[in-house]
Amino acid sequence: MDVKDFLFDILRWQICGQKSENLQRELDLEAQISLYKLSTAHDLAHIIANGLFELGTVLDEKVGAAFRKQQMIAVFRYEKLKKDFLDICACFDSANIEYTPLKGSVLRNYYEHPWMRTSCDIDILVSESNLEAARSLLVEKLGFEDNGKSSHDVQLFSPAKTHIELHYSLIEVHDLDTSRAILENYPKYSVSGEGARLDFSDEFFYYFHIDHMAKHFQHGGCGIRPFMDLWVLENKVPHDKQKRESLLQEGKMLTFANAATDLMRVWFEGAKHTEITAMMEEYILSGGVYGTLDNFVAMNQQKRGGKLRYALSRIFLTHDQLKYMYPILEKHRWLLPVVQVRRWCRLVFCGSLRSSLNELHKNATMDQKEVDKSKVMLEYLQLNQNAEKRQEKI
Repeated sequence: MDVKDFLFDILRWQICGQKSENLQRELDLEAQISLYKLSTAHDLAHIIANGLFELGTVLDEKVGAAFRKQQMIAVFRYEKLKKDFLDICACFDSANIEYTPLKGSVLRNYYEHPWMRTSCDIDILVSESNLEAARSLLVEKLGFEDNGKSSHDVQLFSPAKTHIELHYSLIEVHDLDTSRAILENYPKYSVSGEGARLDFSDEFFYYFHIDHMAKHFQHGGCGIRPFMDLWVLENKVPHDKQKRESLLQEGKMLTFANAATDLMRVWFEGAKHTEITAMMEEYILSGGVYGTLDNFVAMNQQKRGGKLRYALSRIFLTHDQLKYMYPILEKHRWLLPVVQVRRWCRLVFCGSLRSSLNELHKNATMDQKEVDKSKVMLEYLQLNQNAEKRQEKI
């Protein structure tokens, strides 16, 4: 049997309410193991488990226990995230610090069972002017651990070890210039909610979702879950399609959004594959939730114009890339060589040397066929513009 098709049959039933006769098939041990591996790679084992148990599918004892464990972990993660999220909201409300929930904290409310929409962290946006007050409040009042500041967020951990990303910007240098112009203007699309909470308009939230998918897609893969979210946004959230498409067109994300929607309809509505959706499926399913180094290198080697240029681009980051990691470069461009050396020292002495060397080795030995596939996808999806201005993963 095709395990991939069976996985999507269960997802269509559990998420979309479309129950297929194919779900009555028996699974031999090999298929059960393959189904478990594929679903865990995409952080969907808890949903597959729920479907299998509702169907009464006969499972091997060890496989059944593993699925049950994933389901229990997902419920526990949701309850922990929910408590920490509500604590953060109450904390900001009491201090009148405006905040905007992002990503899973919003999306899971549209699922029939919120625990089905897992996430590994809590993403919340505050203005840069409120960042220090918000960070101090979480540390001092809620006992969160401050884990440092990046180019666009502050990383924290709650006492329950929930990872918090306190964003003060939605912009990363992966974004096209056109996309940055939209993302930096987010206050224009914010509306007041209860307390100090702000929410994005539907078209901006949808745009941000597509933009975030595109970033992950270019860096090795985004997994199945964003397409599941896309089905929910299309079918469970009231929206004005014209407003969504207009903003996507402005940010030059409409082509990618349309292809992503086509693949979503293949997976969740039983539509037929096109050549591009078949290529995207192979790429995404092989990458799991976070993508693979192979996918990442193939994509970025193509964008940079070959193995040598890609290697040089990873060793010598541009000013536009480095200024997001070292904001001092905004005012003191002459420090670029110093910052470049500092970055190299960080790679060597802070635990990233092995992964960096592994990436360069992968670049040198990458199969040209994989690079060619990436080229076709990037050109079709129009994601190969302004590549030199996008920050690369370190």
